[in-house]
Amino acid sequence: MTRAAVMIEVAKAVIGHPYLLGAKWKHGEWPAPNAPVDCSGLWTWALSMALARYPVDMIGTPAGPVPTHAFLARFEGSANQGALCREVSKLATLGPTGRGIFLLMRPGPDRHGHIAMSLGWGRTIESRGSKGVCIVKAVENLRRWNGPNCYAGKIDALFELVEEA
Repeated sequence: MTRAAVMIEVAKAVIGHPYLLGAKWKHGEWPAPNAPVDCSGLWTWALSMALARYPVDMIGTPAGPVPTHAFLARFEGSANQGALCREVSKLATLGPTGRGIFLLMRPGPDRHGHIAMSLGWGRTIESRGSKGVCIVKAVENLRRWNGPNCYAGKIDALFELVEEA
């Protein structure tokens, strides 16, 4: 199993929670029923849950390794999340190996507007608008994520195979 797989697993467990811009959940704890969360808050929380299950001392970033506690603090907000990812081809998210790759939208220079995680085969799991935490089908995503302001990003430490202790 990988930390990315754990992030997907816990995100699927909260499908149906409502979206609220700026809302986030406490690291390492399950949210209250129907507690709202925004897109970046979902992934910061999911990462904290994955790191609680499979701890690691350091996480590699494009700027070099960062201690895990500092990484989580720097992982707040989609702009920071995007900065900590290594950019990869969006085409990677269309097959089975795309599972766990982030998709990010940049509405303008140095800004990130939305973040989702690929489930592979063009599908995503994300927190958005009136749908809240949901799985979005490939046919809808092909239109949304194909624009010039969208890119795919990967955090390699999330793809390392880990075992139950």
